[in-house]
Amino acid sequence: MKRRNLPPLNALKAFDAAARHGGFRAAADEMHVTHTVVGRHVRSLESRLGVELFEKDKRGVKLTEAGRLYAKKVSLALERISEATDELSRQHGRNSLRILAVPGFGAKWLSPRLHALSEEFPKLTIVVEPATDFADVLEGRADFGIGFGDPDEFSGTLEELARPEVFPVCSRQYLWDNGPFDTPESLLDATLLNEDFGEWWQDWFETFGMDLSGETRLVYSTATQAIGAAREHRGVALANRFLVGADEENEGLVHLPLPGFDGGAYWFIWKDGAAKSLWAKEVSEWILREVRPNHIAGNPALSQNPGLGIPKTPVLVQGE
Repeated sequence: MKRRNLPPLNALKAFDAAARHGGFRAAADEMHVTHTVVGRHVRSLESRLGVELFEKDKRGVKLTEAGRLYAKKVSLALERISEATDELSRQHGRNSLRILAVPGFGAKWLSPRLHALSEEFPKLTIVVEPATDFADVLEGRADFGIGFGDPDEFSGTLEELARPEVFPVCSRQYLWDNGPFDTPESLLDATLLNEDFGEWWQDWFETFGMDLSGETRLVYSTATQAIGAAREHRGVALANRFLVGADEENEGLVHLPLPGFDGGAYWFIWKDGAAKSLWAKEVSEWILREVRPNHIAGNPALSQNPGLGIPKTPVLVQGE
């Protein structure tokens, strides 16, 4: 077997950092060493290669043409080493799992089940973080995400978890004071509590051929906040079973006698092309079984509960 001609790893790391940051001082900050150490590593690498990788300019140093070409290949190689290390770490010897979940699902559905989840996996440390940005999943810093919306809103590989019906709710006190709300038109006189910029309400009214675009809106940053405002008698919010639980009355809410609609799906979000760790696979399967009670790993015989709006077949979407 041919002997590999490999420079010292620390020299390559210093060169890569200096190339990315365009200077020794910024590279030193990243590596938590002095710029003198970075410079020494780079000079050692240049001496070994017999090629000048940086040249001085008015701002300090810049890559030579040879340095630029070398930096591109070194950066790619180090990235592959990093990915391989992360993948192996996830699959073996690491007893922790980081899950990013859209806030409403994480707070109302997943967090109350963490005790049961920890009993199922007693040797595993599970961290659930609220998130609307899943970049850490795509870059391998989190094991998987759980998002809500349409598939084109996300990158990565998606697996549909559930597609719940979205329906209007309010407190009994608000209903007594302002109702009845028994037709879509009657809700035009209600205070509508919106998540984000109110797309859910706009879509709900459009199913009845109505336009809400000119109406005044109260906007909250998350569905949980909007539903919390409904619980405090401030108006009518849109919810699903994962956001309010199986019994709205126990949540201080009334499910209004109006039709629901398909407002999107919950998705598992995975990094494209990355192998699932053993822990990630087992925990995601546990979540899937809890959401789809009749699911058997590898053979989902899905629940027929209409309140969850579970799809008849699992859906996988490969990101671009």
